[in-house]
Amino acid sequence: VPMTVDDIDAPALDEGAFSEAKATGKFNEDLSDDFAHIDQSQKNLIEDEQKNIEAMTASLADEQDENLKDIAAQNEAERQQLEALQERVRQKDAKAIASTLAAENAAALKKARAEAVQAEALKKSGVGSEGQGLATNKGFGAGNSGVQNVPAQQISGMPQGVRSLDQLRQMPGNPRPAYSRDERRRGDQGEIIFVAYISKDGYPSQFRMLRSTSHRNLDGKTLLALKKWRFYPGQEGWVELPFRWDLKGGVQEDGGLLRRSVSRR
Repeated sequence: VPMTVDDIDAPALDEGAFSEAKATGKFNEDLSDDFAHIDQSQKNLIEDEQKNIEAMTASLADEQDENLKDIAAQNEAERQQLEALQERVRQKDAKAIASTLAAENAAALKKARAEAVQAEALKKSGVGSEGQGLATNKGFGAGNSGVQNVPAQQISGMPQGVRSLDQLRQMPGNPRPAYSRDERRRGDQGEIIFVAYISKDGYPSQFRMLRSTSHRNLDGKTLLALKKWRFYPGQEGWVELPFRWDLKGGVQEDGGLLRRSVSRR
């Protein structure tokens, strides 16, 4: 009869010294050392990376500060150049205005002297006694203004046939000079009178100043504004352009020498 598994004798296991020996290896200690080494390496890497980031941030901040300083220096240089250019333009305009006014004043003075010499010669020759139309003393006539019954001597120095401003039709939009803040603070004011020749197309030219405000800046502003004026065509001839600079009312058209002469009469 075949044997069964139960009938087979199992060999005896060797339970000698090997089986009784305990594991004495340093496996766990080795793993702890490895993990500690890995942790330290990671910590060192993180510290190095943090130092690199801090150094990069400081470098970028320094570079940004330098760029801002360069931009500020460039802006300051441009500002100084602009101020220098504006000052040159102001000086150039002031010289041009002064030159124009000096030439016009010289021309007006020369003409006034010539007319005074002519009037004195007529007086010595006996022409123009009281009541006659040529009037160099007390007589009245058409005179220099082209207006009847106006004393000729009161408007001497004017060209022949000067009309008052209200006798001409102005084009709309003629500019008026205006006060600046500094001029108001200084209290600049006064009366000024120009005469100008109006062309057949309505353009003024040949300006002559008969009265000054005693402030060159106000005189120059008035002249610059009047040079931009326009009149309707067909009114050719001389016209008086009087203005009053008043701190309360600003710049206003004034009566002028012509109206004052008529009112005195």
